[in-house]
Amino acid sequence: ARKLSRIYQLGNEETLALLLGALFHDVGKAVATRWEWKRGRMTITSQLHDSQGVNISEEILTDLGIETRSNFPLKKVVLNLVKNHHRLFDLHRNREEIGFKAVSRLVKDLEGHDFLLLLLDFADRRSRETDYLDFDGIDELSQWWLDRKAEWNIDNVTIQPIVMGRDLLDLGIPPGREMGDKLKQLYELQLDGAFDTREAGIELFKKLSSENKI
Repeated sequence: ARKLSRIYQLGNEETLALLLGALFHDVGKAVATRWEWKRGRMTITSQLHDSQGVNISEEILTDLGIETRSNFPLKKVVLNLVKNHHRLFDLHRNREEIGFKAVSRLVKDLEGHDFLLLLLDFADRRSRETDYLDFDGIDELSQWWLDRKAEWNIDNVTIQPIVMGRDLLDLGIPPGREMGDKLKQLYELQLDGAFDTREAGIELFKKLSSENKI
């Protein structure tokens, strides 16, 4: 992780987040690992160690007084890395089936720090190799993720909500819980790839409203 931070010239805060993510990403295995009978034999599993790891990591980071650093949401980013550290690998494993929806949601969940997740994922896999420090950059799996983001133009800017409250106000929807619910539904549709412009989103809203589907 440290070598990757140098190769990709991460800032101090991003480097610290990546290193803490590497330190804590499997800490949940301490409480989640057990023997289970699977496929006709006993095997060791660590199901839910990511969510368990979030709880443990949060307690440690809180005890250390780690929240933000130079306005960088350090604690939040580290916990997101711990929580999601298997997702990129899982997406690649099912790459023939996943599409815009899965990629956009992971970018959304990482709140603009999915490149740190990519580096953590690579470092985690690379550490299993005998010559684990013998690399000059990311591998094919990591590049696949970057290619999918570029192909579908998905980043932390393009996944921000396109249709806003003022747009629904113009359509006669009053402020309040109803508007909030409709905006959430529209945002889910946007993340699904149902529309990518404000105009298309408004037209889709009108259509769904006329059909009582939103």
